Order: sequence, then C-alpha cells, then structure tokens
Amino acid sequence: MVASFQRRDHLATLLSSLAAALAGPTDVDVDVLVLLDGSTDGSDALVEEVAADFPVPLRHLWQPNGGLAAARNAGVASATGDLVWLLDDDMVVARPALLRHLAHDRDDARIVMGPCDVRSDNADIVRAHWWYEERHRRLATEGVVRDPHDSSFANTSAPTRLLREHPFDERFRGYGVEDFELAVRLFAVGEVIAFDPQAAIEHHLAPSRSESLRKMREEGANRMRFLTIHPTYEHVVFRSDPGRAERMLRRVARGPSSAALWWLARTLEAAGSWRPMRRVRPRLMSYAELSAVYSGVSSGRSSVRP
Repeated sequence: MVASFQRRDHLATLLSSLAAALAGPTDVDVDVLVLLDGSTDGSDALVEEVAADFPVPLRHLWQPNGGLAAARNAGVASATGDLVWLLDDDMVVARPALLRHLAHDRDDARIVMGPCDVRSDNADIVRAHWWYEERHRRLATEGVVRDPHDSSFANTSAPTRLLREHPFDERFRGYGVEDFELAVRLFAVGEVIAFDPQAAIEHHLAPSRSESLRKMREEGANRMRFLTIHPTYEHVVFRSDPGRAERMLRRVARGPSSAALWWLARTLEAAGSWRPMRRVRPRLMSYAELSAVYSGVSSGRSSVRP
C-alpha cells in the first residue's frame, strides 16, 4: 500500500520499480493500492494509465488531504489481502525486498521492517542522514527493533488485521513521530518488530531547502503531541544528552518564541548559502534544523491538546 500526496513523478518511479519486482511469480496473490491523500497533480490519471499493463491488480483511492497517518489508515481499511506492505511514494523497491516480506515467518514476529537506504543528490541530506546507516547496522546485528525511536513503518509489513486493530493516530499532521507513537502502543501489547537487512529498498529524498526546514518545524510540534499522549516516553522524542546548542534551544522554546526560532532557522540556512560560509554549511544547517524543530516545539506547547 502506497500513501501519496502531490508527488506524481516520484509515484511513477515507485510504480515502475514495483512492476519490475512483481513481474515474476510470488506464490501468493498480490495487489497494489495507492491512497492519494488529496493529490491534484494528475496522480490519479497516472495510476489508471499504469494499471493497464501492471503485472498485478493496481487501483487507487482518493481522499481529502488528512496527513500520512490518515492516509495509511484509509489504505489499510480498504486493503483486500491478509498482509499489508507499507511504502512511501518516493521509494524504489526491488524484488528481493518484496520476497523477504512475503516469506517472513509471522509466528516469530508479525511485523517486519526493512532498511530504507537514503539516496539523494542533495549533499545536505546525505550528511544529515548518516544516522540511518548507523541504525541499520545496529538493527541488523540485533534482529529486532526494541526502541520506538528506531521504528519506521515505511518499508514495513504487518497483518492487515493488526494494523486495523492498532491504527496510526490521526492527530499527527505534517511530518514525523506517528511511527514512534504506534510503536509504543504495539510494544505495550507485546508485539515484536523484526528487522530484516535483506529487505532493503531505496528512499529517494529531494526536498527543497524550505521544505526540509518546514518538516523539522512540523516534527517539533508533533513531538509535543506525542508527549501529551505518552508523557513518560520523553526519551523517545528528545535526546537525554543534548549538546550545548540544543540545551539552549530547549530553554528558549519554553517561552513564546516560535516565530523568533523560525526566523533563526531560516537565517542560518540562508547564511550557509553565502560563498564565504560554504565551508561551515553542514554545521549551519544542523543548527538551522535544530532551530526549526524547537520552533515547532515552542508552538506545540501552546497549541497541542490531548
């Protein structure tokens, strides 16, 4: 199941890779559902066009934009199979990943998460997502996901019934944190998330500079939403050992400082584009993203309600 919003070109690439992965036999019936979360960019026409020659049944549903959590829930509710493989629209999949999800022994763990290998032409993104590689190496050794902060439901499969019983929390809008929140609830009822390093897919990220900062701001607000739901799980969304800059931003974010922190984030990002400052751009971008996160945290303190 693919949730998509306004990314027709990315969706076309994903569907092309899915078609190649599904070209051979799978031993079980497979179909593909694309949930268009308010898309008005021609994605519906794309799916209809591709469906004519797709190797398995391919269909789409459209709903008004409600965010990723709502889109995933709607897709799961409309799924016809016993198993759902959740994918984002900016991914490229290969047949080995598909077969690993299909072949997993669900008696050991009903949920299977595979790696998302970040691919991007943006050097800032490549540098900023080094932790993905570190996380994947660690999880490959352990074989299971134990910390909700390590969880991701992109490139994750689970029984349809399970995801209907434990849906994503639709109060999360914008970017981030809904995966952590669901993992907390699943772990609480004894579910296990297995990690399969051989179920890897590529995640192609190409956000603009302004979009990257906007997502960080949305994540900050969602961190506060998370804490209203799980107040004893602060360690999932905030580092226990922040650096000096983050400690300062936390203090500032306790007050009505969202607009000022957002201005700081955009100023730091712009400064990194000046030729004399390019050598220190990675550090400036790190501070810009932190400032954007705590701009969202500050706004979330006053606006988020349980």
